[in-house]
Amino acid sequence: MNKIVENNSPNTGVWRFNRRIIYSAFLILSIVAVYWRAFKYPYIQDDWYIIDSICKLGNADYLSNIFSATGNLFYRPVGQLYFLLLYNLSGLDPVGFHIAAILIHCISSLLIVAIANELTGDRLISWTAGFLYAVSVTVHMDSMLWMVGIYDIGGALFFFLAFFLFIKKRVIFSAIVYCLALFTKESTIILLPVLLLYQLHRDNSGKRFLEKFLSGVKAFWRHGIILLVYFLIRIPSLASVPIKSDNPYQIQLTGIHILDNITSFFKWAFEGLNPYFELPLSGISIIIGFSILFFGVYRIVRTGKAKIFFLGGWMALGLLPVIFLTNHFFRYYLTYSLPAFIIFMLYGVRASISIFSLKQYVHAIVFIIMICTSMISSSIYFGILDRQGLNIPTIPGSGNLIRKGAVVHLVQNYLAKEYPSLPGHVSLVFNWVPTVSFGGSIGPRIWYNDSTIHVYEVLRVNKDSSGTHVQLSPDENLQPARVDPKNTILIKYHGDYIRTTNLTDFLQGAPN
Repeated sequence: MNKIVENNSPNTGVWRFNRRIIYSAFLILSIVAVYWRAFKYPYIQDDWYIIDSICKLGNADYLSNIFSATGNLFYRPVGQLYFLLLYNLSGLDPVGFHIAAILIHCISSLLIVAIANELTGDRLISWTAGFLYAVSVTVHMDSMLWMVGIYDIGGALFFFLAFFLFIKKRVIFSAIVYCLALFTKESTIILLPVLLLYQLHRDNSGKRFLEKFLSGVKAFWRHGIILLVYFLIRIPSLASVPIKSDNPYQIQLTGIHILDNITSFFKWAFEGLNPYFELPLSGISIIIGFSILFFGVYRIVRTGKAKIFFLGGWMALGLLPVIFLTNHFFRYYLTYSLPAFIIFMLYGVRASISIFSLKQYVHAIVFIIMICTSMISSSIYFGILDRQGLNIPTIPGSGNLIRKGAVVHLVQNYLAKEYPSLPGHVSLVFNWVPTVSFGGSIGPRIWYNDSTIHVYEVLRVNKDSSGTHVQLSPDENLQPARVDPKNTILIKYHGDYIRTTNLTDFLQGAPN
């Protein structure tokens, strides 16, 4: 974008400040407009394990436990401190974590604006990038729906804040924030090579590449020390964690899964711009997508080849920690690379418009239409999924948390209405209900403050002379398989919950 020459009068400075305030307000309103439905959702799945841990251990033991890295695949004490703080503030009311998630996402989106402005010098691209990142509901929805989403929402906040501070040459503060990022989500480790690429990008000294590289390394040696300390803490514990072939985080450095992951993330990135794109990985969709990218590359070449190198590297590095996973991939893995992808695409749109030699206000109108279309589409998309509840279709690359949240509401409301209290050591046997949504036995144990409750997601129930037997789903095979028929409640779901003691009725229509 050709920069508009502005005078330096006090009135101009006030106007520029007020304009940023107005744009920021609209950005925050856009986020609320898209994600406000998240406030109705309860704690979901992993959240219940966190709450159970806090309740069992108490604050002091929980604190000491989260700082122990021994034998843990993940080490995220900053995120776990967040859980402890929120639980002490709001208890079992999930509204607190939803408010926190919205606020954190607002700050991250504004940081995207600031980073994009430093990279492009183009206010129109910068603000559009911030808006599109903010309302990218297909990427951020899962993270906004459950409390453990802080690992990605909080990781993104620290990632972008450390990046911005480095750009502003506040290197010490950037290194401190990078430390917080690493102990929030492991994926943020890629910030260090991203910073190196950025340093090479902004070095216009005319030095040879090796000299630029060495100069760049010196610029963030503090970040390197932080990373070294992190590895010293993590390597002994990671070495003791077995990664089996069926583990979700099993990695293979070669194989067709790498190409599958790349194509899926490319598709999901486009859908992040507008959820109704739903691009098939063939035909005219790919042609259009690559055409826009081509125009983006063309425009960036005119402003400097180093920018292509940096943005492309940022996109690739952002996905590097997850590209090699064989059986575990989610859309929210795009969190760290999505801004670079959006900026690339906006350069392409800018270049496409420039072909027609249109005035600058036309560019602004096109970008405003993009923002409004993305925001409205994202809001409608979330609304439709929210109304579908239990009937929502499975979404590739999603944890399907809307369905699981609906399950938690239905089960919790049903039990509260039908069973204000439960006898000790009772077994709740559910049919057609994914009990993982409320942590299996953990949810009811917390609701009733009774650690003797057992919950089973049954595949088959049999009764013979020796008693009632429950064939459990594979993830519950460590729980006792025999239940007391006199202290067992059978609950099935057929459009509504139905309590029954009739085994034939209970099993009718059950999966084999």
